[in-house]
Amino acid sequence: MTGGWGASMATLKDVDILEAELIAILEGLHICWNLNLRNIKCMTDSTLAVNCIQQGVSNFHQLATLIGQITEIMSRDWAVSLHHTSREGNPCANFMAKMGATSDLSLVNLTNPPGGLSLLLQADTQGVCFPHV
Repeated sequence: MTGGWGASMATLKDVDILEAELIAILEGLHICWNLNLRNIKCMTDSTLAVNCIQQGVSNFHQLATLIGQITEIMSRDWAVSLHHTSREGNPCANFMAKMGATSDLSLVNLTNPPGGLSLLLQADTQGVCFPHV
């Protein structure tokens, strides 16, 4: 599949920011794998999440199991790269995060971009950068 779009949004309660980021990365990778997408560029604004995944953590780390699940799925037969981006570098993710923060639902799977996101996606494909406000 080329040029497709899909997203999931979850409202996570009782987890810290790092755990929420890691859960989002894992769930996103599961979705991509299940949709048979095999060339994935995963971007997050959490430097800590990237470092934990790429450098590993002690087996005694409270999120070691979750990080292990991410490294396992990334090691499958596909091309997955993980990158840090600034919030300013990913207005689409900010849009989705704000939308999720105001949702009463625990998990939403989207097959089409919600209203307001289409223009941001189009700008993203053209390399337009927006200042963080």
